[in-house]
Amino acid sequence: MSKSAVLRIRWFDRETESCPIEWPAAALIVATLFLNFVFWLGFADRFWLLWPLPLFALVLIAVVIPITAAFFLLPALAVHRAQRPLFPFLACSLGTVPASFMRLAGAVLLTLWLGSLVALPIWWSGGDYLPWRYTPARAVMLSTALVLFLFATGSQSVRTEAKLAKFTIKLAAAILIAAFLRVEDGWPTILGGIRSVNSERGPVLSHACTELAFYVVPLALFAADFGHRMASRRKVILSMTMGAAVPLIGTLLLVAMIDAATGASSMYQPSLNPTVFMALWAHVRGSALPGRMMIVALTMFGAARFGVRGLGIVAPDGRWKWIALGGCGVGVILKSLHANADLSVTMMEFPARCLAAASAVVACDFLCKRTLPQIPKRVDWVACLAVLAGIALPAYYPLSPDLVTQVWSHPWTLRCYVVVLVLCLCGRGVEKLRGGREGRLVARDDGTIQAL
Repeated sequence: MSKSAVLRIRWFDRETESCPIEWPAAALIVATLFLNFVFWLGFADRFWLLWPLPLFALVLIAVVIPITAAFFLLPALAVHRAQRPLFPFLACSLGTVPASFMRLAGAVLLTLWLGSLVALPIWWSGGDYLPWRYTPARAVMLSTALVLFLFATGSQSVRTEAKLAKFTIKLAAAILIAAFLRVEDGWPTILGGIRSVNSERGPVLSHACTELAFYVVPLALFAADFGHRMASRRKVILSMTMGAAVPLIGTLLLVAMIDAATGASSMYQPSLNPTVFMALWAHVRGSALPGRMMIVALTMFGAARFGVRGLGIVAPDGRWKWIALGGCGVGVILKSLHANADLSVTMMEFPARCLAAASAVVACDFLCKRTLPQIPKRVDWVACLAVLAGIALPAYYPLSPDLVTQVWSHPWTLRCYVVVLVLCLCGRGVEKLRGGREGRLVARDDGTIQAL
């Protein structure tokens, strides 16, 4: 009797929420947030090499370790200890009504962010150096194809997505190394650092940290969802250390070195900021640009898949999930076709503050070792009052004239996180103290209750 083998093709490699995951897979997926061209050009180049290289490396370590511990590690440990997914955990911390509002804020932010990632190849496809003619119809077709591809590959299992992320990480590392090698004549500048702006070290570093927080805090909250599917706290710590701290330090250090070497090399173009973009494509023939630019655009696929996974976390369970994902996909397409609109930048500010406030509440519950209720309340007033105070921070905080003139500055996300964390810690402390006093009651022999 013969046995025949049947080859089955599966479009989706699904897995259940109870399926445990290993920390290397989560670390690879999280690392793609920093190993992509959009992060290099929009956030990593804010950290200038203003110190000698060894001292600059120590400065980066001193900056990145607290950021990783506060924004990545604390929420992940809180979710791991509660053994609940992210938004059911938020429902117990904030209440069911505020948690639903946080779902909406997360969907808006991820849609806008994914649109900005997809817009990169759309924008580059409109260059005069390409062999085809750019038309709006072609842009819509390209954007739709990219979104469908990203949603299909981003809806796979953690194991499959980790394999795809591994390829993206290798590609990004190769591109950074290639950029570093192209500016070899500027390498002597790296050891001593940039000395022409030594007086601006403090303001430049402060501005860079606030910009990095605007990018990291909201996205780190979705990375915390991996925590409830890991077997031990040690694996959670390893995943966030190897997935966030190590790639972030390495990326910031290498991008700063490339920027400094570019400014002192023959690749530098006067009156422009030296960036990875300049190191890669300065003095390159126009006919060679399309292929190179499309290869660099592939680095954003890993981060985009992380965003698609985040949309799956935000979307409600049941039959409405695919409807919500479809609506977000349409929003991504529309955003990618209007990437330069100032309204989209303004719209990302508010949901970023909302998610930063939610992240602070999650971290507070972990630090206070709070026992979550089995049945969530509609509104947890201690957490909600702290969240409202943090979200409304720009309304009553004295804004300096420097921040008014910086249109692309995002100073409120980090401040919102700090305010909510402090207020929530104080509120939980008062709540715990009050509960302790009310609990110190004993029953007397005559049936009455006496306070101790």
